[in-house]
Amino acid sequence: MNTHKRENIYNLPAAERYGYLIRTVADAEAIWVIRDGTQTVLVGEATAQDLIPVWPEEAFAQRHLTGEWADYRAEEIPLDDFLPWLDELQAEGVAIAAFPKENMQGIVVEARELKAHLLHELQQYE
Repeated sequence: MNTHKRENIYNLPAAERYGYLIRTVADAEAIWVIRDGTQTVLVGEATAQDLIPVWPEEAFAQRHLTGEWADYRAEEIPLDDFLPWLDELQAEGVAIAAFPKENMQGIVVEARELKAHLLHELQQYE
């Protein structure tokens, strides 16, 4: 994808970025997180809730590998691994920051809600 198109997607309103996330993740059957070794990055100091930020493509996740995350890496998680993990996250009370921008603002969804949206989108491919 060219840089101009990527910037246009990144600058969409949060709800439209969320829709892009759902469609792209279902199509690619993978999602991207940021990790420090084996630990997935958690954010949420401002919301008092642990959130795992996720992105639809590597390039979007890599934009956040600056500052305190400069030594971290973007990592792809196959959808077959991510969907069961969402059940665990729901049980632990961890929510998802879906396709956030630099300030981590974006749509926050419960893990079970993201799973339901992804499963619904996957049904469109059958």
